[in-house]
Amino acid sequence: MGHTGFMQDFTHHLLACATHRPARQIGSGTKWFGLAALAIALAIQAAPVAAQSPAESFPSKPIRIVVPFGPGSGTDTATRMLGQQLEAVLKQGVVVENKPGANGVIAATAVARATPDGYTLLMGTNSTH
Repeated sequence: MGHTGFMQDFTHHLLACATHRPARQIGSGTKWFGLAALAIALAIQAAPVAAQSPAESFPSKPIRIVVPFGPGSGTDTATRMLGQQLEAVLKQGVVVENKPGANGVIAATAVARATPDGYTLLMGTNSTH
């Protein structure tokens, strides 16, 4: 299966998750787990993978998701749950890395400095700018 077929199947799966997941109460507001799955699907689909050879399948190494909050936070918990779902779909490891501080700037800077290959993602919320 080429990159296009994989992304269609992957996006379809995550859209299904987005429409079938119940709301979860996290902190003071209701967060939709499925919307996070949709955001990750769109981020992966938009990732610059053109540099990879057509024979190489995505992902060929673990995906890293950087969380701009400390371990045990609502965003960390939701990201780890999402990571488990991604591992099952992608058959590849997902590493959740916490980099709290400076209203998300530390985490965003780490992701911006990472190789732009689609393997490093930033999990943001409405409180990180």
